[in-house]
Amino acid sequence: QMVLKVRKKADEWVRVERNFLDWKAALPMTYVMRDDYVRNQTVIEAKLDAIAVRQENIMLKGAKNEH
Repeated sequence: QMVLKVRKKADEWVRVERNFLDWKAALPMTYVMRDDYVRNQTVIEAKLDAIAVRQENIMLKGAKNEH
């Protein structure tokens, strides 16, 4: 009976370990590290700023051509 208890506990630990490894494998698909998020956000904001500058330059050129 003691052997069965030990075997059952071992099986439970195997299940826990398997669940943990599954969670660990899925983690990068669900969460983003803060540094990665900040870097990506900075890139997006820089691109938006560049678009705004281009649009402003186009508008200024159009205003010059009207006068």
